[in-house]
Amino acid sequence: MTRITGRAAVGALLLLSLLLVAPACAAAPVVGMSPAEVQAESGENATVAVVIDTLPQGLSGYAITFAIDDPAVAGIAGVEFPDWARMTAAGPLPADALEVKVADLENAVGAGATDVTLCTLTLRGETAGTTALTVTAMAVDDDAGGRYAPLSAPATVVVGGGPTTSVAMDPASATLLPDQVVEVAVTMDRVPGGLSGYEITVASDDPDVAVIDGIVFPAWAGMTGNGTVPAGCIQVKAADLNHEVGAGATDVTLCTLRLRGVAAGSAEIAITHKQVDDDAGGRYAPATGGCQVTVAPAADTSLEIEPSVAEVAPGETTTVSVVMDTVPQGLSGYLFSFEVRDPAMAEIAAVAFPEWAQMQTHDTLPAGSVRVKAADLNNAVRPGDRNVTLCTFTLKGGEKGVTACGITGAKVDDDAGGRYAPATGTATVLVGIERPIASFTADPVKGVAPLAVTFTDVSSGDITARLWDFGDGVTATARTVTHTYATAGTYTPTLTVSGPGGTDTSGGTITVSGTGTSARFSADVTSGAAPLTVHFTDQSTGAPTNWLWTFGDDATSTKQNPTHTYTAPGNYTVTLSVNGGEETCTKAAYITVTPLLYGDANDNGVVDQADTLRVLKEVVGITAEPAPGTEQFQKTDVHRNGVIEVGDAMFIAQYNVGLRDAWFALNG
Repeated sequence: MTRITGRAAVGALLLLSLLLVAPACAAAPVVGMSPAEVQAESGENATVAVVIDTLPQGLSGYAITFAIDDPAVAGIAGVEFPDWARMTAAGPLPADALEVKVADLENAVGAGATDVTLCTLTLRGETAGTTALTVTAMAVDDDAGGRYAPLSAPATVVVGGGPTTSVAMDPASATLLPDQVVEVAVTMDRVPGGLSGYEITVASDDPDVAVIDGIVFPAWAGMTGNGTVPAGCIQVKAADLNHEVGAGATDVTLCTLRLRGVAAGSAEIAITHKQVDDDAGGRYAPATGGCQVTVAPAADTSLEIEPSVAEVAPGETTTVSVVMDTVPQGLSGYLFSFEVRDPAMAEIAAVAFPEWAQMQTHDTLPAGSVRVKAADLNNAVRPGDRNVTLCTFTLKGGEKGVTACGITGAKVDDDAGGRYAPATGTATVLVGIERPIASFTADPVKGVAPLAVTFTDVSSGDITARLWDFGDGVTATARTVTHTYATAGTYTPTLTVSGPGGTDTSGGTITVSGTGTSARFSADVTSGAAPLTVHFTDQSTGAPTNWLWTFGDDATSTKQNPTHTYTAPGNYTVTLSVNGGEETCTKAAYITVTPLLYGDANDNGVVDQADTLRVLKEVVGITAEPAPGTEQFQKTDVHRNGVIEVGDAMFIAQYNVGLRDAWFALNG
């Protein structure tokens, strides 16, 4: 038996004691990333969790550094700590290298914990490419005063070419009027990771043109919030607490904006996203689109009462209608009051609505004032329609006199959620009174200066006063008056009559010449077959110096004695004006042009058997043929072949026995 002594014995005892009391050597913890490959797009964010796989002795705290190998590809944009973390510290952000420190003061992470999230990094893609995200554990301390020596596992960051999501407005452009409102939906095209919530800013680049007037959130939105409206810029936020917007959803409406026009001009409504988060703790970086709003000048709309003067006898009825001149944005409905100023003279007996009007209501009748209401539920009244009748009122005459009717409290809404602000008109109601209608006669209406003209008032209606204005600065008030125009010129006399039913004016024209010129003319022929050449002769007096002829077939001449050829049958009115229109002579239907009478070989104005005999004589040489090209040759050559022959005589003979009526009608 071998005895162990001395130093060898001591060493053996020490080794034995270590084997008896020391636990088996555990594998080193690993600090890694989840996911190990992070996908992002240029301008978008992605998150990655930093996880230590095991902590046998718990965790009292740590100090870790992170680094992006290629800052041109990606950067660290943010860091979030778990709830147990205390005394947290992190370097400035954004950065391509970051040190973070944390303490677990409450021993929340106990001995034996596994897969413990130390923090979560937010990474932002910059440009397309791939880079590494490395982690270095500077110090990871346990709860027993010891320090782990963990291994590190880097992550790979892959950045694509651009945002894969977008937040836009629908429609992307809108045209409206001042005080008109349009609804615009803010939509996200796709949410591949779902949607946990968002916070965005909506702003008008010109609040003097358009503002945000209201916000409507979708049914899924919770914890909603927005700034005070109306405003030029507001914050809007909402959360999807029940995860109703799932991963992969498309065309998700975040909210609906009510935009209101303020004044004519153009404004861009733009979106800025502060955060749009997915359900996995990540954050989208969507491209954004806005809405171009054009506010057109305020439409000049009005509500008029037609006719503007209503006449009714006591005890009888008449009708007036309320008409809107134009509805640029259509018509969804209206509400207004219609009243007669003096109900003793007339009352409202009935109301009639147009066929498109629905949900019709009106106050009890008869009455002096009635409120009416109706809606256009079927959009029968289209945008741009003009002269739209809203309703018609039956008025019953009472006491004799003059009163008025009008519109008050008008609310007229368009199809886009806006409201018109139309001007409102009134109408005059004549009860037992005829409104004045001005009319007069003047004799003569033209002549040489000095020219005495007698004016006679022949107006109708109840008239209490009249005023003549002769157009040369002279006026008169008598019913019949003679006025002398001393100098040449064209004058516009007017007569204005007035009475209890209103005022009316009528006008006329008096032409006074200063030279004694009188336009006259004659013609050498005034009728004949086409083509008809006419020689006109000027017979005007007073030695005119210029002439203008119109021959009635759109032809004119400025010669004193022109010649004109009429090529088509018809009755023509000829006019001669001299000295620039100082005097004019018109002869209605002065020239009569008849069709060429084919077959009238003997030129007696009728086609008969005598014409047949005439043609046969010409063919055999007994009678001389008319010269080619003459009107008589054309009448005889009914065949129109340039030769007078037996066939022409046969055609004429057939006509005379009733066989060629249609042919002669065609050629005539």
